[in-house]
Amino acid sequence: MKKRTTARAVCLALLLTGCAGSGEKSARKDDYFHGDGQTVELTHTPLKGLRTGDGIICCPEIVGDSLLITDRFLDSRYWMNRFSVAGDSLSDRGAFLHNGRGPKEMITYSGTAFDRHTRTLYFAETANGRFRQLTIDLSQAPDAHTATDLWETTEIPARFGVIYESVCWAAPDRLLCIPLDDSDYLFTSIDLSSGSATYLDMKYPEQLMQFQPFDRYQILSYRMLSPFGKNRFLVSSRTSKYIFLFSVEGNRIKELVRLSEQFPVYTPTDGSGKYPYKLGGRQEAGCSVLAVTDRYVYIGYDNRSLAETWQESHIGNQVSLINVFDWQGRFVTRLSLDLPVIAFAVSDDDRTLYATHVDTETEESAILRYELPL
Repeated sequence: MKKRTTARAVCLALLLTGCAGSGEKSARKDDYFHGDGQTVELTHTPLKGLRTGDGIICCPEIVGDSLLITDRFLDSRYWMNRFSVAGDSLSDRGAFLHNGRGPKEMITYSGTAFDRHTRTLYFAETANGRFRQLTIDLSQAPDAHTATDLWETTEIPARFGVIYESVCWAAPDRLLCIPLDDSDYLFTSIDLSSGSATYLDMKYPEQLMQFQPFDRYQILSYRMLSPFGKNRFLVSSRTSKYIFLFSVEGNRIKELVRLSEQFPVYTPTDGSGKYPYKLGGRQEAGCSVLAVTDRYVYIGYDNRSLAETWQESHIGNQVSLINVFDWQGRFVTRLSLDLPVIAFAVSDDDRTLYATHVDTETEESAILRYELPL
């Protein structure tokens, strides 16, 4: 494993100074998305045993000693496939989470989480006129993920017709989500016991208020991630490098740290087209290939234009650079992968990264493993 240091001095601690806003810290002087800081080059190990050629395999998620592969090309009847990892091989442990409207089925899902302490797997469905949580206690049986009689489903009272994206578990009984409704707010907190929904005190940026709520969401096109139950959140825009971290106290945003403040470039239109705005294709693309652990935030990126990434939209935006920050916003290192990936997950101990690579010519997928120097 080689280490490469950029021409500028390696900076492992950031000087964060206060700025306007309660608990907010300013963006750093160094630009870690354009070469500042140290880079570690990594070489992958391919994992055997995954069927390829049937479609693009995406979104690996780590559940104990196994991976969840989110892809319906493996079996179109199900959303999830579980594989055990042993050495350099994957062993198929079966598909689960049936696609449907039944009591233990989902037409789609808006979030998933794994509590490693209780070995409990959570899914949330927040569209199609219903809001519910499905809980699978993997400690009950080795293959509890396929034993639907062991699953629990909780119907959650919520406003009819509201869709929630990027569902995160701030605690076992509390969700944070992105609401797609007619409000001006970026985030909603939902109490699972009562179903009550409360907006957090952060609105869309002022420059977007000229648009309707859903258009604001489309321009910013953001997603949120959080380690289970840790009250720490990463937010990143897909259309620009607009990235920040925060925690929550009650319904207030606390400890806001901005990692990058590149705002989406757009032009309002006369409204005669499909959208009342036009995104600037020449701006740098945002960051949508992400992962979080209890210790670190992993942000995959490249510096191609938004228009260039649109050309590969059929397979997803593949990245080979990953910036690692701690939850205080301090830069740790940059990972340079030997192959570009469309999705990745990191083990709880921050020692292993599993990623999905797609061959752009054949569109065949592979699961790769990288050992991390953290």
